Parts: sequence; structure tokens; C-alpha cells
Amino acid sequence: MRSFWLIADDFAQSAAIDRGILELGQRGRLSGTSVMTTSPALKEAAHSLSQLPAMARGLHFNLTHTFSSNDRRFSLPQVWWLSLSRQWDAGFLRSQWLQQLQDFEQAFGHCPDFIDGHQHVHQLPVIRQVMLEVVQQRYGRLLPLRQTHPAIFRGGKAWIIDQLGGRCLPAAAAMNSDFAGVYDFVPEHFPSAMNNWLRTLRTGGLIMCHPGYYDSTDVLSHSRPNEREWLASAWFSERCQALDVVLLQRCDLVGQVDSRVSSAVGGTEV
Repeated sequence: MRSFWLIADDFAQSAAIDRGILELGQRGRLSGTSVMTTSPALKEAAHSLSQLPAMARGLHFNLTHTFSSNDRRFSLPQVWWLSLSRQWDAGFLRSQWLQQLQDFEQAFGHCPDFIDGHQHVHQLPVIRQVMLEVVQQRYGRLLPLRQTHPAIFRGGKAWIIDQLGGRCLPAAAAMNSDFAGVYDFVPEHFPSAMNNWLRTLRTGGLIMCHPGYYDSTDVLSHSRPNEREWLASAWFSERCQALDVVLLQRCDLVGQVDSRVSSAVGGTEV
């Protein structure tokens, strides 16, 4: 039997996304979700998610998604350029990490169960160095981190994401042993992609997903309902049974990283 993480991204981005994630969580179809603490709806979203204690809830660090005209955010190409050219203002990044962690703690009453990033920005140069420093200083240890390095080749897009930092996070702090979930967001392609990920994912691996209800303001409005419907279907549960795979839950994170983080800071090149 293999066990894996199925994590829904973008919680608190919109009511339509939250509704889809919560429904799947209530049916036991998700391991957890990552939360956008820059959302003005964070308090209400956190209250709803807290009703599902078995679901892991992580910080979905955000530098690119804008919720209002007062939001200081960046385009993804800008984030890539500032990272790869090492032009970031480290003080600005530090303030962003501290604020988003603090907002998570205030909303949920505890630190994040894990950390990842909207559009995987948490793994980029400079951003990841500041993250590791802030998290270590704030909690005295690293929190579980999503790593985006797939154990096997899973397409060009996944390869690019991996090259942008998939192997650069401390291995001792990685919450997952494998990574999948990257595709072109064409609804018709999701079932076959998901079937392939379920067949090939290593135990302890992570599949990210983006389920939800239709929201006309969402760039993934065409794919979220399809992902939600497929993950809620009998076919998904039947495939898991046939392949002898089961979902990991929040309780599986407890102690996963704590015993290994002593070697993760200082001796690892980041």
C-alpha cells in the first residue's frame, strides 16, 4: 500500500473555491489545503476550515495574486526576474513572510502545518533563503515544506518548476518524497493525468490540485469544477482502491520533520 498527500491550493482565494475544497474535505477526498492569508476573507475561511480537524492546513505564501488595488503584488515574470537576478529587497520579503505567518497564526490559533507558495514562489532564490531564516527564528525549527522535485519525468512544465528550485529546499524538511499535479489545466486532460500520477507517485508523494466551483473572476474557472467533480466521483475512490493507495492526513505530519531538522539549516546550500 502507498500513501500520498492530496493538497488543494488557493483556499481563501474566493468563496467558490472554498466551497469546493470544503465539500471534498467533508467527504475525506483531500489530505489538506494551503491557505492564502492575504485574502480579506481569511477569518471566515479559517473558521470554516477549522470544522475539519483531520485536514492539514498550510500557508500558501503569496506574492502574485492581488485581492485589492492596495495590494502590493507582482507578476510571475517579475518575481522570477527579481529572484534569479538576486534583486529582491530582503527586508520586504522578510516583512511579507512575517506578516503572512502572523496572519495564519491569528486566524487558526497555531502555526501552519506546512508551507508552500502560490505559483511555487516559496522555492525561488532569495525568497527561500529568507523563508528558512524567518521560520527557523520564529519557531526554533523548520516547518514541513512542499518540494516540487518529481521522482520521475512528468512533463516539460513540471521540469521547469523543478529547475526553479525544486531541489534547493532542505531535504530534511520536505513534507513530500515526490511531486505531481502539474498539467495544462485543460479539463479533459485531468482524469488521465490524475490516473497516471496515482499509478506512478512514490509513497509519501504529493499531488497538488485546484478544485472549486465556477468563479468568473478566476483564471482557472474552466478547470476547477472539473477537478472537483472528478475528485468527488466514485471513479476516484475506485481507482485508489484498485491501485492500493490511501490519502495521508494531518495527523501524519506530527513529528515528521521535527526529528530531522537539526541538519537542515546551516549545512545545506539554499
